[in-house]
Amino acid sequence: PHLRTTVGRRDSGNNIPNPYLPNILQTITYMVPVRHDLTEVIFRFPMPELLPHWKSDPIHHIVNVIEDTRENSLIFNLKKKGWILDLSASTSDKDVVGSNQLNIVVALTDAGLENIKEVGKMVFVYLRLMRASGLNEEIWLQMKDICERNFRFGEPAASELTAIHLAETLALDTFE
Repeated sequence: PHLRTTVGRRDSGNNIPNPYLPNILQTITYMVPVRHDLTEVIFRFPMPELLPHWKSDPIHHIVNVIEDTRENSLIFNLKKKGWILDLSASTSDKDVVGSNQLNIVVALTDAGLENIKEVGKMVFVYLRLMRASGLNEEIWLQMKDICERNFRFGEPAASELTAIHLAETLALDTFE
């Protein structure tokens, strides 16, 4: 199943137009890099709004599984073929009401650049497998435990960063 979008219509919940228009989706854009020592491919995927799910933080789980380096993971298999140097996943900096975006950035080797379509196929196959298997409760509980330990035993953050985080959290709390 594909993500459902409301292209050309306004979302009934918040009246925000969908930013992913048909002429933007499924496009490949090639750019000549300024730095010739690094070649990256960036995959961007529209995602539904995640603000209502901020307490369970599903995107943290998705990013964690994509960035997994254990055997049979996406990164493991791409590195085994010698096609990538690194892979990272993230979402847009701020979750915009009505939409979100998953970004997968892949630093390619020369062999990876020659096989860029195969790299893309492997990314899409891995995402399909993730979608089919759903969220893994064991991984989610492990991540929750790590976050709780970091909260209890982590180094205190700078006061301005704490204030920013609290302000963002308070803003999210209004969505309940």
